[in-house]
Amino acid sequence: MGDKLNTIWKFKLSHEAAQSIKVPREYSFLSIGLDRDDHRCIWLMVNADAPPVQLEIIKVATGDRPVPHLGDYLGTISQDGNIWHYFTGPGHAGNTRTSFHYHTRSNG
Repeated sequence: MGDKLNTIWKFKLSHEAAQSIKVPREYSFLSIGLDRDDHRCIWLMVNADAPPVQLEIIKVATGDRPVPHLGDYLGTISQDGNIWHYFTGPGHAGNTRTSFHYHTRSNG
């Protein structure tokens, strides 16, 4: 699979607690954070020719109880005084190459 992963794609994340994004079936997680316009995003290395699948992303705030059956931890984003922790949905556990990144940007 690795040699077919030849393109980096960025996906904007919504402000919802759970969302589903369409991604190529062959992907590897790279990073999660804020882009230059302060949008929450996820970056994946993908095989752009692979058929699409839905990737479930779950957001949990610091102090909240985690949703049962979370998948892989993707990373943490600090934005406007809020700390958000992102995970894949339970059906995607083990499908991402998990790495730990902490991204922060203040509006000041």
